[in-house]
Amino acid sequence: LPLGSPAWRSNACAALCAAACNSVLFLYTERVTRSVPASLLSSGMWAFTPLVWLYSIQAEVFALNNLLAASLLYLTVLYELHKSTIVAMLGAFVIGLGLCNQHTIVFFVVP
Repeated sequence: LPLGSPAWRSNACAALCAAACNSVLFLYTERVTRSVPASLLSSGMWAFTPLVWLYSIQAEVFALNNLLAASLLYLTVLYELHKSTIVAMLGAFVIGLGLCNQHTIVFFVVP
């Protein structure tokens, strides 16, 4: 994006990652519970948690890490439903991205 300063662009990227994470969490919760109100409530509670909000408005690795972890949750549910090789390969790709972004995702991936 050619708008604003580099700091503004970095913060905007973190905010977009956090919004995408919230959307993926909504999709995941809706798949698991089959309830749109419960999904809205859970994703809304996640989005307005103080630490999530704090790391969503500043340029840190946590917003992207949350997006990748939420994507792994969603891909796990999709794989359980469809047993697709494409979903498995996409999950492996997301794991690789997550390990390159922040090493703490290994605690999410290994078990």
